[in-house]
Order: sequence, then structure tokens, then C-alpha cells
Amino acid sequence: LSRGRVHNDLFNHCIEASRILRVDAEFPRQLEQTLKRLPPVRIGKHGQLQEWLMDVDDPVEIGTETTYEIRVVNQGTKEARDIRLVVMLPPELRPISAEGPVDYIVQGSQVVFAPLALLSPRADTTYRVKVQAIQPGDVKVRVQLSSSDISTPVTKEESTRIYSDE
Repeated sequence: LSRGRVHNDLFNHCIEASRILRVDAEFPRQLEQTLKRLPPVRIGKHGQLQEWLMDVDDPVEIGTETTYEIRVVNQGTKEARDIRLVVMLPPELRPISAEGPVDYIVQGSQVVFAPLALLSPRADTTYRVKVQAIQPGDVKVRVQLSSSDISTPVTKEESTRIYSDE
């Protein structure tokens, strides 16, 4: 049973129990909103990588910094090899720094992480990219994940609203 499946089941059972017992009407609404923000549960037949992307702060004011966190999980039963991650930033965001299990380089609006040689079954790793908001707008940060077993990169997006108080 995956962690994502446990979260979904727990939230759904709490929502149902709260409604049956007719206590605290706000609590199930909060759980439903949180449940909508959780990534979908995906379990591969032979074991695949799952990627979670989230921004730490949203909305973000111009001139401030925020961090995008990317968690890569090997949900399979075999090792994942040659894992490659690329973070593509819109013009409204400027890369400041990054961290992860491997080195990275900034190429224009992309943060490119060096390949991770191996991720063991049931293991996970986290990458972080710190950016500065430089222009207002509703933007999307894109992340591409590939490995020796994934011929077409998996792409995820995270929306962020950038605002100005002026």
C-alpha cells in the first residue's frame, strides 16, 4: 500500500465518519480541499517513478523568493537508473539556487540536474529550486522527469500567482 493511497483512504474515511456522526461540518470540507491538492496515486505494473511537485509559497509577491520542491519516488520493485530532472521556469521567475542529490546547472530559464545514477526500490529523493518573482502574473513551472526506463519524459506543472502590492 503506497503512502498516497494511505492518505487518500484516511482522508475519505474521516470525511465519511464526520458526516455520519454530524460533528464539525468544517472539518470534512477542509479534508476535501486538502485531498484535491494531493497528487494522484499511480502505481506502475513493473515499478515506475512518481514525481510530486509543489511550491512552498503561493501566492508570491514580486521581489520575494519561493522554493519549488520536487519529490521523486521509486514505487517499483526494481532499481530506477539514470534519473534526469529538468525544471523549466517562466520569464516571471528567476532561478537563484537549487539543491538535490546531484549537481545542477542553470541554462537560461532551465535548471538542469545531473543524472542520478540509481534510486532503489521504494526509495525517494527530493530536489529543490529557489526562485525570485520578478514580474506579476499567473505562471506555470514545468518539470520533466526521465530515466533509462522512461523513454518519453513525464511532465508536471505547478501554478503560482505572482502579485504586486503597488
